[in-house]
Amino acid sequence: MLRTLTLALLTLTLIACGGDSGAPAEPTKEGAVALLRALERAVAAGDLDTALPYVTFGGITKEEIVKVTKREGLTQKSIDLLAAQGKFGTLKEIFPKQAESLAKQAKVDLAACYGLRAGEGEIGLSWDGKAFGVMHIDNLNRLR
Repeated sequence: MLRTLTLALLTLTLIACGGDSGAPAEPTKEGAVALLRALERAVAAGDLDTALPYVTFGGITKEEIVKVTKREGLTQKSIDLLAAQGKFGTLKEIFPKQAESLAKQAKVDLAACYGLRAGEGEIGLSWDGKAFGVMHIDNLNRLR
């Protein structure tokens, strides 16, 4: 189990950071999707200690992660739809009206924030230079 978790985290890090080429890591849609898949798997497995570092909501508890992901519809199907149909970009590009307030709520620099949107489904992400953290999930249950 530990070996599987370690390999999954290594794979996630490589995908999110664009591989191990030595080039500066850049945020990508593929990295965002990989993080969402890892978060969904951890929550579905009840492994909330693994899920917690994937989330940058201010002060969220493990129990709240479960409630938010279920309420907003974070599932493999919704992630597949985001991957196929979603537009990825800076938070200001994806959520022009909400960007500043979302970054402020998450207590992160707006310049380090990205968004992924398909239809009404929304994901807000913070980028620390190495990896994403989920800071906003909304309406994924409305994706078709």
